[in-house]
Amino acid sequence: MADFEDDEEDNAINEDMNKFNELGLVRDSENLYTNQTNNSDKVRPNNNKTSLNYSLNFHNKISDNLANDSQEEIDENNDAEPEDLVGRNQDKLNNTLDDIWTIHIYGRKDPGEKYIPLSKNAKFFERILHPIQYGSLRGSIFGLSSMCLGAGSMLLAKRCQQFGLVNFLVLIILGGLMAYWCLVMMIKAGKNVKEKNYSKVVKIILGKKVGILIDITIAIFLFGVLISYQVIIYQTIGAVVYDIMKLFGLMDEKYATFNDYKTEIWQEKKYLKFPIMFGVAALNYPLCLLKDISKMRIPSLIGVLALVYSIIVVIIESFFYLINENKDIISEMNWINITHAFGLKDGIPFFGGIATVFFLYSCHAGAFPVYKTLRNNTTRRIKKVFKRSILLDISVYVLISTSSFITSPLDSPDLILYRPNLKSFDPDYFILIAKIGIIFNLFFSTPANYAGLRLSFFELVLGNTNITIL
Repeated sequence: MADFEDDEEDNAINEDMNKFNELGLVRDSENLYTNQTNNSDKVRPNNNKTSLNYSLNFHNKISDNLANDSQEEIDENNDAEPEDLVGRNQDKLNNTLDDIWTIHIYGRKDPGEKYIPLSKNAKFFERILHPIQYGSLRGSIFGLSSMCLGAGSMLLAKRCQQFGLVNFLVLIILGGLMAYWCLVMMIKAGKNVKEKNYSKVVKIILGKKVGILIDITIAIFLFGVLISYQVIIYQTIGAVVYDIMKLFGLMDEKYATFNDYKTEIWQEKKYLKFPIMFGVAALNYPLCLLKDISKMRIPSLIGVLALVYSIIVVIIESFFYLINENKDIISEMNWINITHAFGLKDGIPFFGGIATVFFLYSCHAGAFPVYKTLRNNTTRRIKKVFKRSILLDISVYVLISTSSFITSPLDSPDLILYRPNLKSFDPDYFILIAKIGIIFNLFFSTPANYAGLRLSFFELVLGNTNITIL
C-alpha cells in the first residue's frame, strides 16, 4: 500500500527548515528540545560569524537527535491539542454533518480532560493498556472501524456462496485497498483547498451542482440505511421468537428452519409485520430527536460489543459445523466458481455483491471528523490511522466470511444468524443471545444515522444545519 509523498504540509516544513538553516536560527519547537541537551551547548560565542556557524551546527545537531528518536515514540507522546477544537464551544458542536460523525466516533470531549502522554520508554503492554484518550491514535483507529463493522458483516455467507469463497475474499481485499486510497485522497483534497468539511470540499473542487448531488446521495444512502435497519430488526425479532418458541416446545415440527417459518408466517402476517416495525420505529424516534447524540455513546458501545460477540460466536461454532455436519460436502462447496454471480435465478447477484463490498467500507463520512480530532494530525499520522483501521476491517471480514461460508456453504441464509442450529446443540443459546445483540446494535445505531439524514435534508431544503428538538 503505497504512501502518497510530497504533500503540501511536508513541503512547507522543508521550506521553513531551509530558511532556518540560512538564518542560523532554531525553531521554537526545537528550542524545547534543548532542555535535554548538554549544558555546554547553551554557551554561544559573541562573534557574529562564529555565532552563525555555531547556530547552524547546533540546529543540525538537534535535527539529528530528533531524527534518531523513534517516530512512534514521538507520535505517542505528542500532546498538542487538535487545532479545530481549540476555543470551540462543545455545546454547539451539533451544527454540521461532520460534527455528528465526530461525536458518533469519539463521544463528546470533556473540557476538563487532561491528555496524559506515554513515556518514551513505555513497554509494549503499557502502550496496549494505556487508556484510549480523546483524539488518540488508537481511539481514531477503532472509531473509524466502528463505522464499517456493522450488521453487514453477517451478510457475507450468501455472497461467498454466489461468488466463490476465494473470489469474494479477493474482492474484500481490493475493496479495502480502494477505501484506503479514497480516504487519503479526501484528506489531501481537503488540505489543498484548506477545508475540513466533506460537503464543502466537494463544492469547492467540483462545483456547487456536484456538491448538491453529493448531499442528495448522502441523504438517499442514510435513508436506505434506516430502512434496512428496520427490516433486519423485524426479521431478527422473528428469529428470536422462533428460537424461544422452539425452546419451550411450541413450534410446529414442519418449520425445520427459521427460513421456513419466516417465509410462511413472519413475512406474510401483515397484522404482525407492520405493528412490530412501526412499534420499533416509535420507540426509536425519541432517541433520534436527542439534541446531544453523545448521550447515546454507552448504548452504542454496548451495541458494538454485541456485534463483536456475534462475530466471535460465528467463528468459533464454524469449526463444529465443519467437523460434525459439513465435512462430507467439502467437494460441493463453491470455492472459486464465479458463474453463479451472473445467474438469472437470483437476479444477477454480481451487482449486489459489488454493492455489499462497497457498503462494508462505508466509513468515508468519518474521514474528516477523525482527521480534525486526531492529535498531531499530520498527513503521515492520519494515513497511519487509515492503514490500521482498514487492515482491521479486512481481517475481520476475511475471518467472518470464511467462518460463515464453512457454517452454511450450500444454502446460505441472508443473515448468517438465521442458519439452522447444530443438530447436537439445538436450540443454540449463544446464537439466541447474538440475535438479541444484533437487535440492540441496529436499534442504537439508528439515532446517529437519523441525525445525519436530518442535517442533509435541512441543508438541501432549508439551507440550515442546526439540530433542534422538534
